[in-house]
Amino acid sequence: MQKTEQQIEQFDLEIIVERLQLTGYQNCDCMAPGDVKAAFIKWLNSTVESINNEPEWWVQNHNLGDFYTHLPEPVFECEDNEQDYIQVTSQQKEPAIIIANSKS
Repeated sequence: MQKTEQQIEQFDLEIIVERLQLTGYQNCDCMAPGDVKAAFIKWLNSTVESINNEPEWWVQNHNLGDFYTHLPEPVFECEDNEQDYIQVTSQQKEPAIIIANSKS
């Protein structure tokens, strides 16, 4: 839990609350800033928990392309008919598909 609190400190919560209230998002403009801040922190904590519990699902369903662009070179992919990994150059770089090996 402490790590999550350190991550929350990286956000400028005052600006986030202000923007949520200025835009009237989910009626935040009708709520006290402290209530909006507490709700945002709870939402952020549940998001972190979701990522920790199922990182594969979360990455695949929340902007995989953005995640993929942050992977360091070289990127390796497994060919369908080979057991070896091949290096993919940045010109070839496409999202990888995880294929389960059914050989026993």
